[in-house]
Amino acid sequence: MAGRKTLPTELKLAKGTLRKGRTNPAEPKAISEELLLTWQADPDVQEWFERFKNYLRGEGRLSKSHEVVIWQAARRAAEIRALDADILANGRTYWTGEQVKPDQAEAKKPDSLLRGLLKANPAVAQKNEAERHLHGLLSELGLTPASKSKVASAISGKVPEAWAGFESVGV
Repeated sequence: MAGRKTLPTELKLAKGTLRKGRTNPAEPKAISEELLLTWQADPDVQEWFERFKNYLRGEGRLSKSHEVVIWQAARRAAEIRALDADILANGRTYWTGEQVKPDQAEAKKPDSLLRGLLKANPAVAQKNEAERHLHGLLSELGLTPASKSKVASAISGKVPEAWAGFESVGV
C-alpha cells in the first residue's frame, strides 16, 4: 500500500483528527501494565530505562507494548554516554604514525615531528550513528519536541509539563 503509515486510533483521538468511518475495530489496543527490564542490563541502561519509562508514565502514555523500544533507547543512550567518555579521554582524532627526532634540516618544517596520518576516532562515527538511532526511537515514543507536539496526553487531552528534568539528561 502506497502512502503514509496509518496512525493509531488513540493518536488520532488525541490529535483531534479521528473520523469514525475510518477506524479499524480490529486494531490491537496498547497493554497498560507495569514495565520491567527483564533482560540483563548494566546500571547505566537500567537508569535510562527508568528515566524514559517515567517520562511516558508522566504523560499517561506508558504501555507494555513500548517495552522493547524503551529498552533500545536506553541501550543507545547508555552507549552515547560511554562514547562521550571515550572521545573526551582520547580526542576526536589520532595519529597513525610515530614521533621522530628530526635532524637539523628537518627541524624547521612544522610537520617533521609526526609522520603518518591524522584519522578520526572511530568512537565519533559510532556516537553519530547511535545519536541518529536514539533520535528515531525517541520520535517513535513521542519523546522529542517535534513528535511531542503531535501527541497529546491520553489522560487529560493536553500535553503535561513532564519535561522539567529533561534539560539535564546529557545526551
